[in-house]
Amino acid sequence: MKDYFMKFISPSVLNQIGFNFIMDEFAPITPYGLNIKNSLTIYKPGEEDKLQHEFLILEKLIKDMGQKEKEYNDLKLCLMKFKDISGSIKRCINNNILDEVELFEIKNLCINLTNFQGLCMDIKLKKIIPTLKLNDIHPVLKLLDPEDKKLPTFFIYDAYSSTLKDIRERKKSIENKMFTSSPKELESLKALRLNIVNEELQEELKVKEYLSNMLNKYIEDIIENLKSLAEVDILLAKGELAIKYGGRKPELSNDLIIHMDSALNPYIAKILDSKGRTFTKLCIELNQGSTVITGANMGGKTVALKTLILNILLVHFGFFPFCKSLKLCLFNFVYFSSEDKQNLSKGLSSFGGEIMELNEVLNEADKGRALIVLDEFARGTNPKEGAILCSSVTSYMNKLNSIAVIATHYHGIAKEGICHYQCIGLKKADFNTLNNKLKTSREDSIEIIQEYMDFNLEKVSASSEVPKDALNICKLLNFKKEIVESAVKLYEKGD
Repeated sequence: MKDYFMKFISPSVLNQIGFNFIMDEFAPITPYGLNIKNSLTIYKPGEEDKLQHEFLILEKLIKDMGQKEKEYNDLKLCLMKFKDISGSIKRCINNNILDEVELFEIKNLCINLTNFQGLCMDIKLKKIIPTLKLNDIHPVLKLLDPEDKKLPTFFIYDAYSSTLKDIRERKKSIENKMFTSSPKELESLKALRLNIVNEELQEELKVKEYLSNMLNKYIEDIIENLKSLAEVDILLAKGELAIKYGGRKPELSNDLIIHMDSALNPYIAKILDSKGRTFTKLCIELNQGSTVITGANMGGKTVALKTLILNILLVHFGFFPFCKSLKLCLFNFVYFSSEDKQNLSKGLSSFGGEIMELNEVLNEADKGRALIVLDEFARGTNPKEGAILCSSVTSYMNKLNSIAVIATHYHGIAKEGICHYQCIGLKKADFNTLNNKLKTSREDSIEIIQEYMDFNLEKVSASSEVPKDALNICKLLNFKKEIVESAVKLYEKGD
């Protein structure tokens, strides 16, 4: 799975897009749930039915969580009592003789599993999770609690062996005599007690061997129950994440398509919130071939790309995406190029590294469906060549049986037949109001301009020009008048 993970998405991308932030928020309670978290399944093309089944279960669970808040809180409190006793379980599987600590751990585990089973029955969880299998482990509790004290402790009880009971009675009799004996008698009694203690240890070892052999017969039932426990733990954690960030069940399609409505990126939203700004949710429709996104560098192109990839990845890992709605297909891999690619050992430029990596990606895209996302491709070379190469790559990817998204500030990349989105930016801004506000607070100019920026995407024609927000921003920030006027003339000439 690790090898496939590396092929599916580069681990270096996960932190950039906010996926690692979500994984930190995704919090299974038990060590058994955490083990699954660390090896999540990636669903691939051809596994749509399996993933759809998982999503139907999660959807029902989230609804039930809303209706039975107290019952699910009790269930979560129960989950908090579970400890990692994988070492004791492994020794039991291997038919080792368990010591008293290990027997205590298994007894305590079975007490908690029995309570867990009871809570699941109260909630009627099996109606929601049909695969839930909870074996009866009362025989294990009876074995480890022969006196039926129902205490989370363990002792080699007398009830296990009449011989052991007799030995302990003789030991106790000797110990009572020691309190009233003379010094001479005491030495003799100590020696006698030591012999009895050795007998006790030998008999206790026999009992522990018997208990270990008996537990070995039930260990598979215990392991199956732990798998069900982990499954419930994971589903509850996924449900809480979906509730927190407005996750919805996506619609899986066999067609090469991504239709995303009002998508959130919680990681970026949190950063913006700390600055008093609001996250603009992403709405975008992508189909086979290339889609170009244009706009100024402050316009939110990169945020849109990261939001897109995050929500696509969530679906592939079995999470609800943070969207009002999402219809998509599954991909063989996802590629995101956003930083300079350098190969210092070979002395390559950042542009050379970017080209080498993209070439490998395009070769892989010939073998299966891919989502290829390029943020400012060819920014590491001169603008004229960069625009030509970006246009050529976009045209090439438009023919692939994949979905490609290219964010660029270059003009003329979106040819006929290529979908074109544009960051609205300052296009609809009231510049008179904005200018007046800037005059009253020049030290906060950047923040004020960002308040007036519209980060939504709008679909435009292939011939639509890249917005000239950079020039507008220069004017708003009172950049050197002579330079601005010169830039305006060049714009008018089309240079």
